Amino acid sequence: MLYLVLDWFRGRTMMSGVTGQKPVDQYSFSLGFLLSPTAHPDGSLSGPIIARSVQGLEFNKGVASFDVLLGRDIICSGALSLSFDGHFLLSL
Repeated sequence: MLYLVLDWFRGRTMMSGVTGQKPVDQYSFSLGFLLSPTAHPDGSLSGPIIARSVQGLEFNKGVASFDVLLGRDIICSGALSLSFDGHFLLSL
């Protein structure tokens, strides 16, 4: 499982895209991965967490169905396996 915790607002920076450049908000946040989760009767999960401090830019996702877009700096820190049925495994 993947968890994000916003640490602080770092100001504004320029982001370049296919439509040009524009100023966007920049944040520092903690990216945490819950390893070997244990499910409890109350629905909560527990287990060891690997956390990493990262910086990210705010973007307008429009109608996209995701909340966070992980970059190659995160993905390449482990091994990512994707399957055709929509499941994935990120091993760190």
